[in-house]
Amino acid sequence: MRRRIARGAVCVAFALSAACESAASAPRFDAPQKLGGAEVSADVLNNGAMLYGRYCASCHGVEGDGKGPAASDLSQPPRDFQQANYRYASPDPERLPTQAELMNIIQRGVPAKGMPPWKGLREEDLSALAFYIKTFSPRWRDGASAAAKQP
Repeated sequence: MRRRIARGAVCVAFALSAACESAASAPRFDAPQKLGGAEVSADVLNNGAMLYGRYCASCHGVEGDGKGPAASDLSQPPRDFQQANYRYASPDPERLPTQAELMNIIQRGVPAKGMPPWKGLREEDLSALAFYIKTFSPRWRDGASAAAKQP
């Protein structure tokens, strides 16, 4: 039964992704940003925004608040990126995950919770998506964050 609900939620997410993609596809960035200790170009962030609209916004919301149109169909609410609390990406939920940890969770997903794996994305797209997700929370802009101190 859970598998059917999760599969149904994923189907709803795909159906709604076109509407969410258009909301996040227009260029939003015209200057680089420092996120998690790394300077990220506007081109990378705009690519991440387009990918987020296509693959993530239907569940996680256009504003990254976890309140996308498909969120109510999931057994567990999607992650709120504005809070920057990551249950599955980092072994320590109090610590911001590394870029590699974020990319890994995006790639393998959390199918039991309704998040599909995105194994078909190129590494540069996974990276752009992970960087874009960081733009939702001021925690990533804090130079004192644990993620900023990691190599």
